[in-house]
Amino acid sequence: MMKKFTWGYLWTAYGRWLLLALGVGALWVLVQRSGPEQVFSAVAAASPWIPVILALEILWISMDVVAVWRLAGPRRKQVSLGEWVRTGMMAYSIMTFLPAGRAGGEIARAAGLAPHVGGPRASAAAAQLQSLVLIANFLVCMMCALAVTGIAGADQLLFPALLVNGTITLSLGSFMQLGMRRIQLGGWLGRKIEKLRHHGPEFDRAIQESGGFPFQPLMIVTLGRLFQVAQYGVLVMAVGGSLGVQVAFVAEGIHLIGAGLGDMVPNQVGITEGAFSLFRAALGFQDQEARAISIAILARLVQFAFGGVCIVFSGTPKAPNPQPETGVEPGAAG
Repeated sequence: MMKKFTWGYLWTAYGRWLLLALGVGALWVLVQRSGPEQVFSAVAAASPWIPVILALEILWISMDVVAVWRLAGPRRKQVSLGEWVRTGMMAYSIMTFLPAGRAGGEIARAAGLAPHVGGPRASAAAAQLQSLVLIANFLVCMMCALAVTGIAGADQLLFPALLVNGTITLSLGSFMQLGMRRIQLGGWLGRKIEKLRHHGPEFDRAIQESGGFPFQPLMIVTLGRLFQVAQYGVLVMAVGGSLGVQVAFVAEGIHLIGAGLGDMVPNQVGITEGAFSLFRAALGFQDQEARAISIAILARLVQFAFGGVCIVFSGTPKAPNPQPETGVEPGAAG
């Protein structure tokens, strides 16, 4: 049956693909303006550092897997280590390549874990991770803002941009936590959406059983972002910049701003490059735009390479443990 045409349906079906095309166009303009040869040279000169950059990418992504493991509750013991890794790789590949972005990756992670721990519990863990990532981004944004205050000649827009980005992520993350814990979001959705009538209350129960605010998973996610800070410090050095803790936090702050502005664009293509171009003075690249945008390009190439590996190794799930959660259909994604 053909779906009824609406502007909402049109955006859902094609909107992010359109933004991806616009992002690629913006990237092409940036590369042409700064000089394709200079960009290629900067990326090629940084290639010896790719193994280190990749290792740090794996470390910070692994912290998300550990956080979800903590959030899954006692039933996490029913999931093998290989399955935790597989669902993490599946989520990463979707975040990297598909327009669904991080939200789509977390939905896929929950679907992969659902046969083992139950749909509502898997959905609750994935939803909590999403909220904790936002709160962790706020914490790191504040560290980055502090680092910016010590950079002579830093763009005056960078500091307030970090404050705004941090405030937005904290508000969204806190709202998600409040909605899940106080408003009983699952039950509310169950009353509104027929397909969620059974799983909505189960979702709320899984959230309540997880206890109070998940401080330990938040610290784990924040540690992952600190690994990413180190990664961006190496990226700056790899393209010819200086190496230092302060510079690493500034580069991470620019990345977080670009990621926030480009949240609707798959992999933030063109947006993070634009952010590094705009704030390049804070990294000492005032007259070296090619080196600045090469930071984002090199990071993206590493993500694409690792994402491709994740696609290959996350395709075949293992059989779930035959211990379905009470009142929950095995395999339900919530």
